[in-house]
Amino acid sequence: MNSRAQTILDYSIVSMIAGMILSTVSSQKIPSLLFYILIAASCLNWYVHYRKGTSTEGIELKQHKTLFILCSVSLVAVLLSKAVHLNMSGTEIEKAVRFSIGLPLLYAGLRFIPYNRMKYVFWGVYLGILFMFCYVVYLTDSEFNRPNTDAIHNAVSYAVIGLLLTGLALFSFGIRLTNKKIFEFICKTVTVSLGIITFVLLQTRTGILAIPILVFLMTIVFFYRESILKRLIVLLIVLGVSLGGLLSIPTMQKRVELAINEYNTCVASDLTLNTSICVRMQLSRAAWRIWLDQPWFGTGDNSAFQSIMKNELLPLKAVSQYTVNIFGEPHNDYLQNLSSFGVFGLIGLILWYFAPGLFFLKAAMLSKTLSQRCVAAMGASICLSFSLFSLTELMFRNMRTISFYVVVVAVIMAMLCVLRQENIISKDT
Repeated sequence: MNSRAQTILDYSIVSMIAGMILSTVSSQKIPSLLFYILIAASCLNWYVHYRKGTSTEGIELKQHKTLFILCSVSLVAVLLSKAVHLNMSGTEIEKAVRFSIGLPLLYAGLRFIPYNRMKYVFWGVYLGILFMFCYVVYLTDSEFNRPNTDAIHNAVSYAVIGLLLTGLALFSFGIRLTNKKIFEFICKTVTVSLGIITFVLLQTRTGILAIPILVFLMTIVFFYRESILKRLIVLLIVLGVSLGGLLSIPTMQKRVELAINEYNTCVASDLTLNTSICVRMQLSRAAWRIWLDQPWFGTGDNSAFQSIMKNELLPLKAVSQYTVNIFGEPHNDYLQNLSSFGVFGLIGLILWYFAPGLFFLKAAMLSKTLSQRCVAAMGASICLSFSLFSLTELMFRNMRTISFYVVVVAVIMAMLCVLRQENIISKDT
């Protein structure tokens, strides 16, 4: 393949990645289609460079062998559980395949795209935030009631994905995309501000869990040369201002107070009320009981959860009729994997988050250039935030979200490794 054709292929892949990020917050069908097209394009890019004999020094697949093996534990757990129950149907296998096999396939091809081309995927982040802002403002009424975003995602998933995009935009301050430094800074500042406004309008409590992670990573990235004491002071000040400012907003304050009140009344009623918090507690109790019955391999199928609640747990008054009728999952990724695929399924999910997450965190703390720290912090913010969001929301409810997660992790892994290979030193460090 000549250089012109290679350039076209590289920018086509970058455009598809940006398009997938945008479509994750604007469409229900396009992300999955783009995911598989990206897999094919990545494999093609790998084959082209393999035929050319392109050097892979510093970007070898084998340097991430342990990470890829750890990320495949979930697929093994799902297959094992389904084999035990003699049930190979359902979407669970495809979800596990998208991550366990999709991640190394994407990385294999993306690692050959130069950093100065790959960095333009962030236009997808900025356009995604802009779309979300316009869409949420359009849905928000004059009384600022919580918008209904179910046409794309439920409000919780939509809000936390938007917050993650805002985090990516924040860390992209250390990555130059244009020659107009001041104009670019202003545009990024406006974009981050729009992301924060969107998150506030969606009134989602779950997103608050990620704020300490984002602030911690910010101190690592932008205050790298400062002493530990100064970074700690900055961390506490920014965290206090962020949480204090957020919780001082009347709508967010009411949402938090409502959660506390619902929790207290739910405990007093022995988990029988049909409030948001109490339903979650009923679902957690149901998932726990299901897991205790089949601790090693679970039920082998996510769809079994609702039928077990109806036939076995409702007569015991472990859940209410309302919960059985409306909810078919535990509202918690950890508990869903635990009840569906047993202890090995839970371990597999944890590794999805922390195998790449700790890799990125280490890179963010040890990298000496601003561009490397920013890219690594993006990866850490995605993985570690997902691990917290999964405590109160089913983040991998659909293929779109898992495709988004896999693609972003693969892109950031590739960018980080290419940065190291090219030894690009940012002028801003």
